Amino acid sequence: MKQAVGLAVVAALGLVSLASASSLLVSSGRLTADEVGTCTAAAAADAYVDQSVLSAGSSFGTQPTLSVRSQAVANRRAFARFDLSPCSIPTSATVTVAELRLVVTSAPGSSRTHAAHRIAAAWTETTTWNSQPAVAATASASAATGTAGATVEWTSAALLADVRGWVDGTLANNGWRISDTAESALVGVTAAYAAREHTTAGSRPVLFVTYEL
Repeated sequence: MKQAVGLAVVAALGLVSLASASSLLVSSGRLTADEVGTCTAAAAADAYVDQSVLSAGSSFGTQPTLSVRSQAVANRRAFARFDLSPCSIPTSATVTVAELRLVVTSAPGSSRTHAAHRIAAAWTETTTWNSQPAVAATASASAATGTAGATVEWTSAALLADVRGWVDGTLANNGWRISDTAESALVGVTAAYAAREHTTAGSRPVLFVTYEL
């Protein structure tokens, strides 16, 4: 009888040990999951440029909106760069999500597709159509324009790769150029996005990033 009771006690202790081990495993999993960070980076610089004869040498870096237009000999392109240094993302971190977000302030008459090309050279808000920087030949992401007030998001594997390169230092962070995928339309079509100078802070350009350590 005593032997049976002893065995029962041992078995009970074994179950407690297993339960404790299981709890430790769950805690370990949570610690790993907690090693995730997010950052919403504001635009450090933005501007648009205009191809038209009277504006090709002018800069529009202080305007409250970023204009993107498709029109023969009068295209417009927007530029935006985001400062990731306040995010303090370690160079060894793995960026898992990257989303470029712009708010539409003026929608085009018909839906357009706007492409985000990684900018390949340094630029400032005084850039003009005539002095605009070169960009990567292939767009990092494309998105359809929305209605006024809508937030347009550019996200893709290529855009994620851009941000990963900025974080680990393998790419220079010059931001993206936003342009119509079908420029030089015979009848002009224009969209506008809120710039970093926009009076509504919540509408200004942001780059949302999620990363793992």
